[in-house]
Amino acid sequence: PESDRIPVNIPGIDALHKGIEIDFAFKPISNLTIEGLASIGDWTWQSGQTVEGVLPNGVNYSYEFDATGVHVGDAAQLQIGGNIRYEPVKDFYLKFVTTYFDNNYADFQPENLQGDNGGRESWKMPSYFLSSFHTGYFWKFEKFDLNIRANVLNVFDALYLTDARDNDDFNSPAFSDFDAKSASVFYGQGRRWSLSFQASF
Repeated sequence: PESDRIPVNIPGIDALHKGIEIDFAFKPISNLTIEGLASIGDWTWQSGQTVEGVLPNGVNYSYEFDATGVHVGDAAQLQIGGNIRYEPVKDFYLKFVTTYFDNNYADFQPENLQGDNGGRESWKMPSYFLSSFHTGYFWKFEKFDLNIRANVLNVFDALYLTDARDNDDFNSPAFSDFDAKSASVFYGQGRRWSLSFQASF
């Protein structure tokens, strides 16, 4: 049937990864640490291929596609973030972390990059912030140690996408317009909490 998917191996396609990464940390006072990071990338595919093979019914097939200049999908190519860790008293800490993600492109199907669509860019997912809060306290007793930690992930309950597939024909109805309505997506997890205790003897 037409809905059957046939996997095709595409060897030898080239990619170019360019970018810069910076991270730093400093302590303006003894109980306060500030850290930051920036990762700025430009990752693109650099070639096309002619794919040939044989279908399960014995029919030979051949098609060309061109992915030149199309961004690598499912990886945010811009990340800027930082965290602050404060110890108001010895062995007790508070930490806040936040990161901005952008330039995250949908993954693509090579067969969509043919003819006039050769080299056409995939849909770029919306940018987003992710933040988390962490705190903990450490007790040291004569015969054992006790550590309690609490974490809140995605503090502001951000709605965001982690992955997408451009022009996914599993959608119903299916579109091939290289945009949001044509993509299938995976959502990230919302706000969640965790509390842990650790005892060492």
